Amino acid sequence: MKKNKIILYFLSVVLIIFISSSEIFADSKKQLEQIIMDHEFRITKLEQSGSPNENITPEVRNYLIQEAEIRAKNLSYYDDSTGQSYNFNVTKIDVIDRDGKVYLQVFLEGDYKWGQSTAHGYTHFEDGRFLAYNLVNSLDPASKLYGVVLHYEFYQNGEKIKFTF
Repeated sequence: MKKNKIILYFLSVVLIIFISSSEIFADSKKQLEQIIMDHEFRITKLEQSGSPNENITPEVRNYLIQEAEIRAKNLSYYDDSTGQSYNFNVTKIDVIDRDGKVYLQVFLEGDYKWGQSTAHGYTHFEDGRFLAYNLVNSLDPASKLYGVVLHYEFYQNGEKIKFTF
């Protein structure tokens, strides 16, 4: 008799777990279907527009700014002269649409160097270029997901930095 109760309790627990997990699975499936539909809609809209930068939405603009801020905040550089790591002093990040092109603008305060050198098959980026290189490489895939071709501008102490990758 006691053995039957234990088996009955065990089967009840298994049944409850099965029912609840199938509901969770159904909810996850609905959320995934919604995400897929949203992306298909964006792709269709992009294909119909003919220009990847046409009508950048405030949602996408804010997303790109937020992603750039997060990435910039998590980047630091090592100063050989002091032997310490420092965060970049990023004062502002903005996304603007100018002449049909979308620009991510990064404003810095401080004294950063923007050069690069190659020795023994290795490329060394100075601190400012290190920030630029990592932001560009980490943001390009995200921007392309939304159909935005980003161009980048970096400003140090109010002056535009001129360099190419």
